[in-house]
Amino acid sequence: MQHDTKISYNEISDDLNLKTILRLNFQNLGVILDYDCPNSDVILDQITSEPTPDFETFISTPINRHLDTMSRINLKRDVSWGYMINGSFDGILGDMEKGIVDISASPLQFKPERMEVCEFTVHILDVRTTFFFRHPTKNDLQNGFLKPFDKSLWFIVLGVAGVYWFVLFLTTRAELYVKGSEIPDNSLMSLPATETSLITMAALFQQGASDGPRIISGRIAFLSLFLWTLLLYQFYSATIVGFLLAPPARWITTLKNLTDSSLSCAMEDMPYYKDFFATTDLPLSIELHEKKIKPTKKLPQGSYFRDLDGMRKVRDEGLAFHIDIAKAYKIIQDTFTEDQICELQEIDIREPRNVYVITSRHSPFKKMTTYA
Repeated sequence: MQHDTKISYNEISDDLNLKTILRLNFQNLGVILDYDCPNSDVILDQITSEPTPDFETFISTPINRHLDTMSRINLKRDVSWGYMINGSFDGILGDMEKGIVDISASPLQFKPERMEVCEFTVHILDVRTTFFFRHPTKNDLQNGFLKPFDKSLWFIVLGVAGVYWFVLFLTTRAELYVKGSEIPDNSLMSLPATETSLITMAALFQQGASDGPRIISGRIAFLSLFLWTLLLYQFYSATIVGFLLAPPARWITTLKNLTDSSLSCAMEDMPYYKDFFATTDLPLSIELHEKKIKPTKKLPQGSYFRDLDGMRKVRDEGLAFHIDIAKAYKIIQDTFTEDQICELQEIDIREPRNVYVITSRHSPFKKMTTYA
């Protein structure tokens, strides 16, 4: 597919915004020409008449004698930005270390160990990567019957029920001591511990009781127990109805939620993700890698996919895929329906990263890269 080349004229001045000039998106290429450039109209016609098929052809093909510096650029495609392996760098940084490469056309993230091989010049953009997934409609993190209350509140309910049981047991023992009469079989007095526990459970589950205490203190505890469970039941029932009537809430909102969910996770097959997991000290990221990313018998290389394959799995198979948002948004726009886009959820695994244009150490092209 061919791309139109945008040409803009700007005077070379001190207040020129270099970040704006150097930012190139995936759709268009920008070229800056000086007002004083001879025959600029001719150059403009030559460039826009035949759009180049890709950036490599554009930058390596001589167009005009006024742009003859392009003929001296030798492009080399590499497999990696450059990461430390067995004490030396691979990829672009490895070639810089060997003196093969002077300038990286691809920006790099700042790392202290890279300072020994390259020099960071201009900050051109912030790279944000995130997990994309279609949020499930059913909550598999919590049982539906337990939704109305948090886990801590359920423990409080059990604790209060235990207190009521103990009070009923004490009042029953006190009644037995005060009355001192014969104890009928199968009554509250015959087995006070068992009978009072059954009464407490009956109150929690909105059931009746065949017997009850007879002294005033016991009846007060008995009535307050049933009043408390009635209010508890009303709130529980109203919350259940509210959950059924309201649209489903999105409960996977953090990296911890994603790790604990039943969703499968994968990363774009890029070297910097593998380097991130190998060097990070973030506990949540490490836990995610151990549970859902690291190599297994089924996936010996780990859960890593190409960008198009990963986003297709997000659309069709319920996968959570980690990818650069600049690429993901374009794929989503082209291949997702509106309903599928509305179901998408994003969760960041780390802060956005700053990336810079780099040159080799003591390169004569450093100032040229920084200011031109």
